[in-house]
Amino acid sequence: MRFCLLSSLLFLLSSCAHSPRHFAAKPEKIRAWSNSLGQESATPPYLRHFQQGTKHLFYLATLHSNQAPNPTFQLIHSVLSQNPIQIAVLEGFPHAYGVNPKRMIEYSQKDGRDGLFKGAEASFAIQELQAKHLAFTGGEPDETLILKSVQEMGYKLKDLLCFYFIRQLPQYQRDGTLNRISIPQAYSLFFQRFNLAQLGITQQDLPSYAEFQFWYQEKMGKPFLPSQITNETAAPYENGKLFTQRISAVVGRVRDIHIVQVIAEALNQFDQVLVIYGAGHFPTQSQAIEAMMN
Repeated sequence: MRFCLLSSLLFLLSSCAHSPRHFAAKPEKIRAWSNSLGQESATPPYLRHFQQGTKHLFYLATLHSNQAPNPTFQLIHSVLSQNPIQIAVLEGFPHAYGVNPKRMIEYSQKDGRDGLFKGAEASFAIQELQAKHLAFTGGEPDETLILKSVQEMGYKLKDLLCFYFIRQLPQYQRDGTLNRISIPQAYSLFFQRFNLAQLGITQQDLPSYAEFQFWYQEKMGKPFLPSQITNETAAPYENGKLFTQRISAVVGRVRDIHIVQVIAEALNQFDQVLVIYGAGHFPTQSQAIEAMMN
């Protein structure tokens, strides 16, 4: 009898030891962004490594960059060269595109020929991943989910669209777009490239540039001056002084929750996962990731 009990116990322990760990996102651990939260982390770009058994998660927090070479691109190359990464989760396009989406591969192939990557570190990373025959996927939620979330908080479709353009302006400043075309042209260009179908709208449903200017005056309390738009204008402060900061906080939380869900999904399928996202995301996600990996 004693032998049978001991055998049963050893069998149970053996089964537990070999049962695969299921990773689940913990959205309640996502934190709201603040300047003090940002000060918890190192100066970007930087790398954080988490391990749970055979599972390895590498989180590369980037300083958004367009011109090669730069420290972010160098760190991406180093991480991919020194670790047996199996899949990367990238910023800037929906997870719904799937694994190795053709449209992103084709875009990256045309990018960076003169050393300027309009697709920033995502384009550079895709080139590196493709050269090594490694998989990648987007970490972003569908726009319908974001729209639903902001509407539940009292914002309108127009608010979201105009905010998106504001958020894009620092990128257009970095990649030289605003040196080549006017602001009204940049406004048109942005929405020509935006996937309006995800929101169930067409170009005819978009606010005109004049309507955008009126919206800015109404919501921000001053005329729109492109030179005054910085990353801080669209920073995700829940209680921010600016309208754009408050809607950004709603959008940011939806994104962060979805990103950690994609990370959990990747860890359940692969042993070596690399996440490449802007450094503003890691502080807000860090406790959720630590809880998931413990």
